[in-house]
Formats: sequence, C-alpha cells, structure tokens
Amino acid sequence: MTITQHQSETGDQSETLLARCQKCRAELARVDYDATPHGVEGHDPVRFGSADDRVPQFATIAGSQEFARLRNSDEGRTCKECGHVNPVFPTGPWGWKRQVDQTRVVN
Repeated sequence: MTITQHQSETGDQSETLLARCQKCRAELARVDYDATPHGVEGHDPVRFGSADDRVPQFATIAGSQEFARLRNSDEGRTCKECGHVNPVFPTGPWGWKRQVDQTRVVN
C-alpha cells in the first residue's frame, strides 16, 4: 500500500482512494471525494452527514469507510481486466465503520 497526501494550503481539499488488482495492477476500485475541512470555504456538510451535525464526520475516515465498502463488494474485488478475484481488505482493525457509526450516534 502507498499513501501519498498533498495538503492544500487554501481552498478545496480533494482526496482519492484506489485499489489495484494483485495480479495485473489494473484499477479495481476508486473513490474521489472532497475533504475540505469544516469551517473552510468549500466544505460540503452533507457529503458525509447532515448540515446540522454538531460533530462533523472526519472526511478521511468516512471516505475510507465508503471506499472499503466498494472495494470489498464483488464488483470492487473482481478485476475487469484479467478476471482475478482479489481478497477482501480487512477493515476491522482500522475502525473506520465504528468511528463513522459512533459519530452518527452522537449527532
């Protein structure tokens, strides 16, 4: 896995998560999303929650959970190029779903 992050100094913060096939390296799943922080112009309060949330979702965690859901689906695991069915990504240790769910409960 490689994580490359470039933080915008001003304005919108775009993020992308993608997975590649273990066999042929073709792109398997991709999620692009806006991660502009709460309180910064361009922030979308309804992308990962509601406009009236007292505790906004942390976009990187919510985006990661969305990505994992896509990546672990049959469509997100099966390579369109070579047909290889990639293993499920182990999301439990990362805690993304738990944090997103707990933030929803708080709100």
